[in-house]
Amino acid sequence: MDWFPAVMTLIGVLVGVGIQEYRIRRERKDKYKDMVFEKRLDAHQGAYYRCTKLAQSVRPDRLLRDGGAEEAISESWGCLDWLNENALYLDDNSRFKMTNFILYVSQMSSKYRDKELRKTLEVENQVEDVTRRLVAVTTSIKKGVGVKYLPEEELNVSIESVEMQKVLDELLDEMVRNSKKLTKEKSG
Repeated sequence: MDWFPAVMTLIGVLVGVGIQEYRIRRERKDKYKDMVFEKRLDAHQGAYYRCTKLAQSVRPDRLLRDGGAEEAISESWGCLDWLNENALYLDDNSRFKMTNFILYVSQMSSKYRDKELRKTLEVENQVEDVTRRLVAVTTSIKKGVGVKYLPEEELNVSIESVEMQKVLDELLDEMVRNSKKLTKEKSG
């Protein structure tokens, strides 16, 4: 039985090494998870910002002026470039809705390149459509940032989010009012 203490020591060392290895791997995984979450949060914030900025580029006062359509199209391509650089950090639904929003704005803006055609387009309906699509994409982005990474209690809406939504709602209301005013001026 002289070998028994040696075997027990060896088993103890192996268990100790195993526990230490497990702790190191767990710490790396937690560190990686935190790092990825920070990047995901930055990407979702960037997506939110770019979508709202893109919606502003198609406000009637901008879109109806000479060169306004080209600016909106250029903004669309800039958003698409950004999306391609950050696509892996966005969740699937946010990426899909943002892509559709960008392509819709680009396509809609291209109709305003022709000065004569511009006079016949109904800006009010398009502003409402852009507004509806913007709300859908920003809602998706806000939900997407927490997917699989935040516990449910941390997904509650914060005061800053409510205030930001109020600002966004006011901006969208102003866009609709301006488009109605421009439509009346155009028809009157």
